[in-house]
Amino acid sequence: KKTREGKRQRDFELLFDYEKDKLVARESDVSQNPPRQLKNQTTAGIKEPLTDIISVFYITRLRDLQPGERLYTHLIDEGEARRVEVIVGKQESVTTGVGRFRAMKINTNGRIFSKGGNLRIWYSDDDLRVPVKFEADVSFGKIYGHLIGMDAVGISRGTIKSQ
Repeated sequence: KKTREGKRQRDFELLFDYEKDKLVARESDVSQNPPRQLKNQTTAGIKEPLTDIISVFYITRLRDLQPGERLYTHLIDEGEARRVEVIVGKQESVTTGVGRFRAMKINTNGRIFSKGGNLRIWYSDDDLRVPVKFEADVSFGKIYGHLIGMDAVGISRGTIKSQ
């Protein structure tokens, strides 16, 4: 990842060594000549999958989930690997701008965001597994969103809007 914000110029690199179950995170300030290394951190002993904030819920969407099931992953954020538990909740009825859905609730347990907080997302209980609603605990409160429209030819996809 390359960040260029005025005088702030950072390069961030993550190296996944799956054979040795470790993650190496390196960050450099490239505004200086020569570039100055800010971080060179190794996290060892990672046995579960490695994901980011988006893919953690994409992988759960692809699985045949059962209520009460628990999955584990390591969420990578700013070079830090945090173990996160994903808990499959019960089916619920969710009302959105598109209508009512039977949905499976997915919860996280563990700091999903760098400053803490958990995320809950509801997927339609059908073959598409459309995300129809979400709630996130963040440092300044909560963020909510729900499906407000679906528009595609032959297959339905969702759009999420914040409330």
